[in-house]
Amino acid sequence: MARSASGLILKTITPSGGREHRETKELWQPLKLAGATTIQITTNCKKWQRESGKLFWEKLDIQDKDPKDCQGIFRVGVGGTAYLIPASVFIQAMMRPLQKIHQFLFKPQGLESFCTPLLGNDKPNLGINLARKGLFDSHNKLPTWFTGVYSWMSCFPSANRMWASVSNSANSGHLDIELPQALLTISLTSVKHGEVNLVTKILISVLRLMSRHSYLHPITRTKFSYFRLQNQTRERQSGIN
Repeated sequence: MARSASGLILKTITPSGGREHRETKELWQPLKLAGATTIQITTNCKKWQRESGKLFWEKLDIQDKDPKDCQGIFRVGVGGTAYLIPASVFIQAMMRPLQKIHQFLFKPQGLESFCTPLLGNDKPNLGINLARKGLFDSHNKLPTWFTGVYSWMSCFPSANRMWASVSNSANSGHLDIELPQALLTISLTSVKHGEVNLVTKILISVLRLMSRHSYLHPITRTKFSYFRLQNQTRERQSGIN
């Protein structure tokens, strides 16, 4: 990450070893590598470990182009297999639709300027500061997964820290994210490289909070149970994540 006159930008390495600056909106575009396969797992974010980006550099053949370890990489163990997940891939999966909200993600208090949780309903509800057609071209109504996810990010401390961590990391020159206190059911698309699998895409189907009270949050268009926003507020006040 770097700062330009127009704001934060992405610093990238081309196959020839040159450097390019790209807008943050390009972050939503998935990494494409040949030979990818997909599995579904359930994993506790608390057990993820930090890893270097060196194996991605090898796969992309840029290890001799003086790359810098400026993107967070997570290692997830599945049986006897290790999966390496770049922060950019996790951000793509969690901050949807990233191509429409990236300008809020990379600025201080961006979540608060983007949306406001509306209390007093028996299901998650949001007020948003964007035209709904600008978010979802096909309709004006917010999908239930969208209201559930961004209510959670607004009202639960670990999820709120996760959002803020992207901007905080970018300001220090890194593309990174703080993981939430959650149990995830996810589909991992990856390619084999040596003894590990390099993840290029994540699809989150279920997110369960790791707290004294567990709720289900919708991220894809599948039927899940919902929590009451009144409970979110009480738990935030009592320090539950």
